[in-house]
Amino acid sequence: MIVALLSGRKGSKGVPDKNIYPIFGRPLMWYPLQAALHSRYIERIYVSTDSEKIASISLRHKARIIARPKRLATDKALLEDVLQHGVKYISEDLGKPPEMIVILLCNAATVLTKNIDNGIEMLIRDPLLDSVATVALLNQYSPIRAKRIGKDGALIPAVDAKKLGLKITCDRKCMGDVYFCDASLWIIRPRCMDYANGQPPFPWMGKRIFPIIQQGGLDVDDMEGIHDTKYWLNRHGFSKIKTPYQR
Repeated sequence: MIVALLSGRKGSKGVPDKNIYPIFGRPLMWYPLQAALHSRYIERIYVSTDSEKIASISLRHKARIIARPKRLATDKALLEDVLQHGVKYISEDLGKPPEMIVILLCNAATVLTKNIDNGIEMLIRDPLLDSVATVALLNQYSPIRAKRIGKDGALIPAVDAKKLGLKITCDRKCMGDVYFCDASLWIIRPRCMDYANGQPPFPWMGKRIFPIIQQGGLDVDDMEGIHDTKYWLNRHGFSKIKTPYQR
């Protein structure tokens, strides 16, 4: 069985109640939930949460609730621990591990059903693939351009360019194209839950990961993210009066 696991908690600080913040008159979490509901392959949807509001919305769409323990419901809790808890619950609920897990975030609305289904089909075709993830081409944020603030307050390189063995210039493409996971979608096999074999900083992705390239995807953490999400959704056919899911 292929399942979806959505994650969202209450108590957000950057945008209060961000997971249910209204965009085009619908709560933010409605968008990833609908993307999962319209998949040809997802047979069951689970939502990991400590929020009664999130649970209520989820139940109205026939999703199953995973009650998140307090230790995983703080702003210091790591998503990797939430996912381990959720996948363990799902495996026990099904009586065996699911074939695949579609990981979605309640605060990441920049996901389309077609990408979910395309990603699942990629994994079906290639048994050696561990996972699929949505990524964005962002050469302007190449690691060699990243800086940290040193102890004296001055900027210092975040990455030691010399260790990369590359000819480094100010050209944003001097490292070649650089892609970033946008947190909109991961599709993984259960074996990925052995984090010892995963690529950091997202150990649930495993080692052999294929991309689904999309631009503008993000998980909301501030009001700028709300505005960017609204723009992305509008470009992909969402408005107050219509959605791509309407016939």
